[in-house]
Amino acid sequence: MNDLFFTMIKEQYDWGWAGADKSYVAGYVKNGIITAEQYQEIVGESYVAQV
Repeated sequence: MNDLFFTMIKEQYDWGWAGADKSYVAGYVKNGIITAEQYQEIVGESYVAQV
């Protein structure tokens, strides 16, 4: 299931869907839906946890 979410989030980010920016993708890492490595694959930058 994680791969399905990863693909969905990546496509939304790549296509520039409304609201699909770096903070949108980071929210999925924070909630445990994708990994920090997957975040980096999607946005091209390392994930830095927000406090």
